[in-house]
Amino acid sequence: MSPGAVDLLFAHGDLVVEGSEAVAAESGNGRIYATVMLTIELLDCAARVREPADTATAERLVELMRECASVRLKLTELARPHLARLARLPEDALELALEPSIRHDRTQLLIDGDAVAWPRAHLDRSKG
Repeated sequence: MSPGAVDLLFAHGDLVVEGSEAVAAESGNGRIYATVMLTIELLDCAARVREPADTATAERLVELMRECASVRLKLTELARPHLARLARLPEDALELALEPSIRHDRTQLLIDGDAVAWPRAHLDRSKG
């Protein structure tokens, strides 16, 4: 998929990140855990694409997105500010791993995954 296509789809997505500061504090290992979910309704972007916003298009997009590294990168970057807030760290002080699962329900693309974040190793904790 082209970066423009990924950007278009993600611009029409609804992102939900579920995690809590309490769970982050209880982990004791500096890791933050969260669930990241993005729902993209193809009908919402139908006016901007050539393909029909139907189930067949959703199926094709799921296959393309599963093979597209920029989808994981884009989802990771969307989740980063939420996880940084949970960790009480600046975004650039956080390492983040997320492996998305991608499927569809009719004309909705459903992207979700468990995210793990941790402070970067070179972070100087004495600076706050």
